[in-house]
Amino acid sequence: MKPIRLSAQAFGPYLERVEIDFTKFEETGLFLIAGPTGGGKTSLLDAVCFALYCKATGGKRDFSSMRCMSAPMDLPTQVEFDFSLGGKAYRFKRSRFYKINRRTKEPQIQESHECFTLENGEAQGIVANSGNANACAPLSHEHAEEMCEFAAKATGLDAKDFVVASTGVIGQELNIGAIEKGLPAAAAALSKEGSDDAANAIMTTDTVKKELSVTCSIGGKTVSIGAIAKGSGMIHPNMGTMLCFVTTDCAITHEML
Repeated sequence: MKPIRLSAQAFGPYLERVEIDFTKFEETGLFLIAGPTGGGKTSLLDAVCFALYCKATGGKRDFSSMRCMSAPMDLPTQVEFDFSLGGKAYRFKRSRFYKINRRTKEPQIQESHECFTLENGEAQGIVANSGNANACAPLSHEHAEEMCEFAAKATGLDAKDFVVASTGVIGQELNIGAIEKGLPAAAAALSKEGSDDAANAIMTTDTVKKELSVTCSIGGKTVSIGAIAKGSGMIHPNMGTMLCFVTTDCAITHEML
């Protein structure tokens, strides 16, 4: 097993999301983790074990002792671990969070666990919403994944074939029910002439839509490049996101791009 990336939030001493990119160490086969006592050295190893096995190293600590003590109730403990094995790349993702029982009104521990291969970096679609940035918000990661699942159901594709983009107010929980309800109609309206509709749909505080298209010659072939974007003065104090999507009919690999 060769580690690629590790990220964790609300785990051990780490409240906010931390990430380690192991590819920066190149082909070094030995890592030295140094730091003061209580600095989170063991927590990094525990995070890997938590992602893979839902337990800490040695199995001596439970979820409550691994969870960041200062984490608010609505912030899930989440770990993602990417690694390569046998020529393929994998991602193990595990989340544990508290959910209020509707009957007893008491918090209960809920868990989600995913394991999937990391494909070639290509996506088949983008599912975007405006009005809510789904950033610094409760269950933001879970809602983003649900958006992919709803888009997959509406189009017949796989959830991993979608990427998510959200823009709007920061810090408020996303109305995922409205997205689930609206995606079938959005999927049915897909067309090659839908760029103008999309440019209007992603606007928030924008006063005009932003779109551009150009043609050029590459290798003796005429190709088109189009783009839509949103973003303005961000006059709302809780808005600070922008979106931009660029498309082309050029036969070109993503590595070349």
